[in-house]
Amino acid sequence: MNQIELLQQKEKRFGRALLILSSLVLVFHICVLFGLVPQEWVWAGKVQEQKTLLLLETVSISMNLLLMLVVASKLKLVAAGM
Repeated sequence: MNQIELLQQKEKRFGRALLILSSLVLVFHICVLFGLVPQEWVWAGKVQEQKTLLLLETVSISMNLLLMLVVASKLKLVAAGM
């Protein structure tokens, strides 16, 4: 194998690991939304209102999904363009 092929393999492994970690973070934030994880564990325990928690968790989930989409498109697991 040449250097380019080795680099491509490392990139794919890193991308897959990033997708797995992002998936775990996504599950964590969904658990927070459903009350399975105490809200004191997130946002430094400073969020008191349920409405604010819902907004922040929605933003977090959206950003994670965007990251996962970008990584998946880079790995050619989904189409990158129209």
